[in-house]
Order: sequence, then structure tokens, then C-alpha cells
Amino acid sequence: MRRLYSFAAIAPVVVVTVIAGVVTSPDRVRPCATAYSKGFTGPPNHVTLGPDGNLWATEGQNDLIAKFDMRLHRVTAEYRVPKDTELHDLVVGPDGNLWFTGQNNRFGKLDIKTGKVTVYPRLVGAGNPHIWWAPDGYAYISEVDAGRLARFDPKTGKLTSSAYNLPRNSEIHSFAELPGGVTWWGLESKNELARFDYRRGRFDRFVHLTGGNGPHWLAYVPQDHSIWIAFEYSNNLGRFDLRTGKVTYLGTPLKPAAKSLFVGHTPFPYLTQMLPDAQGRYLWVATLGGGEVLRVDLRDLGVKRIYCGLGPVGATIVFARDRTGHMWVTEPFDRALARFH
Repeated sequence: MRRLYSFAAIAPVVVVTVIAGVVTSPDRVRPCATAYSKGFTGPPNHVTLGPDGNLWATEGQNDLIAKFDMRLHRVTAEYRVPKDTELHDLVVGPDGNLWFTGQNNRFGKLDIKTGKVTVYPRLVGAGNPHIWWAPDGYAYISEVDAGRLARFDPKTGKLTSSAYNLPRNSEIHSFAELPGGVTWWGLESKNELARFDYRRGRFDRFVHLTGGNGPHWLAYVPQDHSIWIAFEYSNNLGRFDLRTGKVTYLGTPLKPAAKSLFVGHTPFPYLTQMLPDAQGRYLWVATLGGGEVLRVDLRDLGVKRIYCGLGPVGATIVFARDRTGHMWVTEPFDRALARFH
């Protein structure tokens, strides 16, 4: 299901932390965030750590990819992609370049040394496509609306799509990668996890999820050898233990979200993306219109709500870790990146 949120232009502001009507000092509250907005001309959505040590973010509404300088704490360059790309995913490829997808069936790369953008045709039914670079050197891109995976050959520049042995209308979305190149993908409309064997070119295991609705995002946590699942409709979390095959579920403060909300233009609370911290102690979860992030303690499964230091709107979408291990999150409506400390 395509998301049609419009990240309306909101002027960047100086961030003041307000909790229960009381202005607090970020230095006295932990964890707290510092938001940085200088240089953004559009709303940052996805963010990734680049090979140069800087953060790179998509500005989907403006068809730009922004370079956020970690030393200066501001955007120092923006690179334009073709009009109406509607940038979505952004990852570093094995060639050291940035590879992106767009909701309007776009797949391409940005050469971070030259600034050249190259777009490759034949992505079809993309929706919210995500990119996985496999050990065999091919990129696999989820075509959510079509329920397929596209495979990209960087040697020939050609894309080919296949539903493989997926169920019809699977809405395959994001994935979690394990050591050795094993990936598990979430099938949003089927409430299933599907394991992909890239060597054999097929999905070889399916796990039905009975305690949640809409597996939107997956994250592998190596410390407990499990895959965590963020459900976008039921707004709860799941934990798939890879040793036992057991799935357990964890509630969050967010109420379930009706599917009809996902085709509108008004932000609302739902679980978007997850990322464990560098030590594997906490799992961080973004909430879009929730105005906060959630932090799950992986030892006792306690859930903490964090909003200190976020912008006035505080919509959060995607996390990244910098080279020091600090967590960052995009705040599109505040046109900012927020760093937690």
C-alpha cells in the first residue's frame, strides 16, 4: 500500500525541549536529542551512513539527496535526482556509491565523488521499494505494489523482476539481513515472514505471524539472534527467535492504525523503522506522527517513550548510527536530523 504523506513546508526553528509544559535542559535529561536543520531545503526521510563518514538523507518531496557533514553538523551539498522520483530508500552499495529507490518506479545511484546521478529503467509496481545488495553482487529491490523482487545486474545495468514463489499480493516490503547473506522479508498483506535463498532463487521458509498486523519493518539483533518486527497496522512489535522459531509479541503505547489512514496526507502514529544500538542493548523504534521515538530495553523488554529534544512536530521516520555509535533519526516535518545523547 503506497504512503501518500505530503511533507508540508515547515520553516526550520530553534528547538526547545518541552516536557509536560516545562522547559528543560537537554543536558539534564537522558536520553535526549539535539536537532540539526541547517542546510535542508526539503524534508529528510531515509538516512544512511556514507562511506565518507557523513550522513546522507533523501529529501523525497524535493527530489534531492542531502549530504550532512558530521563535522559541521549541517547539510553542505544537495544532489538532484530526476523530477517526481519521490525518493524512498537509500543504501551504500558494494562500489561505495549511494543507491536509491523512488516510489515512482525509480532505481539509481549517486556517485558521491562526482555527484553524477544514474537511473536504471524497468522497476515496475515499486510502491515503497527497499534495496538489498546480496553477496552474489546483485541488488534485489522489493516491488511492494507488484508483490515481486527485482534483481539488478550492475555489470549490464539491467533489471529483471520475478514473484519467485511468493503468494499473490504479498506486498513484500523490507528485510533483515543475517550473517552469511540470509535475508528475511516481511509480507505486509499476508502477515508472514519469508526467508529468501538467493543462491537457489526462491523463498524457502515462511512463518505466519498471528499476533500482529502488517509486518512493515524488520531488524536483526545479533546479540539475541532474533528478528524484530514492527507491525504498521496493529502498532505492536514481534520478536522471532531464530534459535527456537518462536514468535513473541510486545505491546507499545501506540493504538492500532486503520488501513484507510495510509492513503491520506495527514501524519498519524505508526511504527515505521527500527534499529538496534551499537551494543545491542536497546532497540530504537520510530513512530512517524507519534511525536516521539520508542526505546525497547532488550534485557527486560521495557518500552520507554522519548521526545526530549525533538522538534515541535517531532515526526520520526528512519534511524542511522554514525561511526561513534550515536543514534540519529530523521524529522521530516521539522526538516532536521536529530542526534541522541
